[in-house]
Amino acid sequence: MARVVQHGGQVLHSVDGWPISMVFPVGYGQLLVTTLDSFAWIEPRTQQRSTDPSHQADFSVRPWGANWSAQANVPFPKLPISDQVEYPLLRIGNPVVPRNWVATALLGFCGLLAIAGVCLATTRRQTWIGWLAPSLAVATSLSLLLAASWVRRDIPESVSRLQLVEVADDGSFAFVREQSGVFLDRQSPMQLDSQIDGVMRSSEAVTSGVRRFTVDDFEDWNVSNEAWPPGSWRYQSEFAKPTSDLTVLGSLTEAGLQLEMPAELPAPLEDPVLSFVLGDPLLCRASSGEVEVDDRLTVGNGRWIAGSMLSTEQQRRIDLYQQFFQSAGDIQRPTRRLYGWTPPWQVSQWNRELQQPGAALVALPVALQRPDVGEEVFIPHGLIELRQGLKAVGATSTFNQQTGQWRQELTVAANLELDFVLPAEVVPFAAKSLELELDIRAPERKVTLSALSPSGPIELAQFDSPSLPWSTTISDPTVLQLAEDGRLEVLLQVSERQVAEGTDPDNSYVTWRVAYFHASLRGSVLPQSTLTDPPVP
Repeated sequence: MARVVQHGGQVLHSVDGWPISMVFPVGYGQLLVTTLDSFAWIEPRTQQRSTDPSHQADFSVRPWGANWSAQANVPFPKLPISDQVEYPLLRIGNPVVPRNWVATALLGFCGLLAIAGVCLATTRRQTWIGWLAPSLAVATSLSLLLAASWVRRDIPESVSRLQLVEVADDGSFAFVREQSGVFLDRQSPMQLDSQIDGVMRSSEAVTSGVRRFTVDDFEDWNVSNEAWPPGSWRYQSEFAKPTSDLTVLGSLTEAGLQLEMPAELPAPLEDPVLSFVLGDPLLCRASSGEVEVDDRLTVGNGRWIAGSMLSTEQQRRIDLYQQFFQSAGDIQRPTRRLYGWTPPWQVSQWNRELQQPGAALVALPVALQRPDVGEEVFIPHGLIELRQGLKAVGATSTFNQQTGQWRQELTVAANLELDFVLPAEVVPFAAKSLELELDIRAPERKVTLSALSPSGPIELAQFDSPSLPWSTTISDPTVLQLAEDGRLEVLLQVSERQVAEGTDPDNSYVTWRVAYFHASLRGSVLPQSTLTDPPVP
């Protein structure tokens, strides 16, 4: 057994306090590490479960390693936005008749109809209006159809790209997934060239011509066709692009978190969102190479962009943000990432002049710098992770720490032991104040919030049928001392339903739910211990 100091991740097994199996999130998957020899986890298999040789094995997992095996073989769903989205075709556009043309046609129709009515009234031939009005309507409709046909001819030939760019933790390379739409006004021979390791797959709807995928070198390939079809069609591509240092540097100040953008970024980041911990993304404001994180602008209720007047492009970006961050099983989004939008990255090029609308959703790694000892800083709630308590007995279905999401509807009572975990870069931490925010709707129930100390629970608040968001600032040294080691343990208790008089409990269905539970801390960093890498459970 190798005795190690564990930093980050989740401990599945331990012996005498030393971790022997750990799970670390890596990208959209997990890495499992053990400090024991393989025979601690496996044993010779005595009986095969299948007669198929491909389903037989010489070893099986020992009983105490069952959850280790289950964690290793958990099937992860597809990557976010793997299915086709409409964004590329929306950027190509579907031009419509200008409003002033439509207004002119309608006003002309109404004016002619009014003039004809007056004339017919003076000549006492009002019955003619029965065939004159439909004739004018048909003429107006034909004029609008001709105008629509004329405008449609103005759609430029273009290739529209939606790129999802995931930069590695060290900023040395980027994985680019691309969905693209092409519009051609005639059948054309074209070739897609790339000097970056990748692959392209055109839509099955492209049946004309003969597509050829040619690889001239490791990073020199092309896809050609002598008869790409006219109209709109799609293709997908993937690339592994080497990059310079694309790491965002985060600095904690008295006002909060400041992010310094890497100089090597191809273009300024627009509409950024910080996802430092699971389940609590924060909106940001970008200006002059820096990004300011505003902990008051929490993502929620369809709000993904800081601003009141949103353009059509920003509305499309909001839809993509929602699809990207929506809960999909137990898939874990990479943490410590700053997301934002740039123009499409140059990864491939058609050998024909095409307009190139589109955008790239970029995920940049965030490196949080350790503040100076004694310097007062404010840690916003988007940097403090909420987890199930280490001392909790059994798992809870109320809060899913794999996604950071609360269950939408609950009916039974609950005693939730939860931990607020600070970033390792600020541990140990001397807190001066603690800000708690809780949005819970629990009609006909009592809710109690307590901090867990070695001497027992310390009650922080109690609610009777809460329905509105609640917040408070705590300066009690007894409570603040509990966060020094980087983990604040709290207990959230929701009672059984207290049925009001005159109410039949069997004929009503009353649920409770938590929208969010946040903690922010103000204080200063203490000197580190002699350990080179302080342990974080």
